[in-house]
Amino acid sequence: MRRQWAHRATAIALALALLAGTGAAPANATARPQVIGTIVTWAQTAYSVLKDFFGNKRSIEDATRAILDAISTAKTELINHIDQVAITQAKACAHSAVDDFADIERFTPDTLQAYARDSSYCVNLIDSQLSAITDKSAVDQLGFALHAVAPIAQVARSRAGFSGTGLLATVRDGSNIVIAKLEPECHVEAEAVGGPYGAARRQWLITLVCTGYNGTSASKYLGYRTSPNPPVTYPDSLKDSATNTTSRIAARTVLPLLP
Repeated sequence: MRRQWAHRATAIALALALLAGTGAAPANATARPQVIGTIVTWAQTAYSVLKDFFGNKRSIEDATRAILDAISTAKTELINHIDQVAITQAKACAHSAVDDFADIERFTPDTLQAYARDSSYCVNLIDSQLSAITDKSAVDQLGFALHAVAPIAQVARSRAGFSGTGLLATVRDGSNIVIAKLEPECHVEAEAVGGPYGAARRQWLITLVCTGYNGTSASKYLGYRTSPNPPVTYPDSLKDSATNTTSRIAARTVLPLLP
């Protein structure tokens, strides 16, 4: 298994940057960003703990306790998003995995192995559904379910003595699918600015605008240009701000933390 340990401070900085807007306020700016922040913090904490475990910096018992503590503050938000998953089988297995995790330290060896297999199956099921569907809302909710279940499935596999390499590859694949399918729509807005010498000296004030599927928008002033359609590159920070109320934010935060 590849063991490249990213600095935790870098991951925290990325999460904060992703959650902060660089332009216009989200269209649905209510309590939702705080809810998403709770889920992102859960995923960030869980995968950081797992990275320490795989790096022999924590025992499996210590890792289990740390993840149990982390999920206790995010369980309500995780379950609420799992309940929005439209695919019945994925919703059911994710719900069971999160609910049953609280008892993992009391499982018998046979129950633990069954739980590890079931929760791993759930991660694989979610990944396969992410590959198959095109509806962005469904992708969004499955993305939240993926990062609700994957860390606890990894803990269960490790406690049961199972390999975790395949599961990590599945999480990486699912995260990349979420990022790609929830890519925001971006365009250039050009405002004509007349000059004292007429149209020949006219310039355009260029603004880059990106909008997520759920209507959350972010913008960035590019400055004055001589053309209303200049070649542009939409920065990742702008795309992240436009999708910071979706599970794309969790996927973007998790990828650098995967062992």
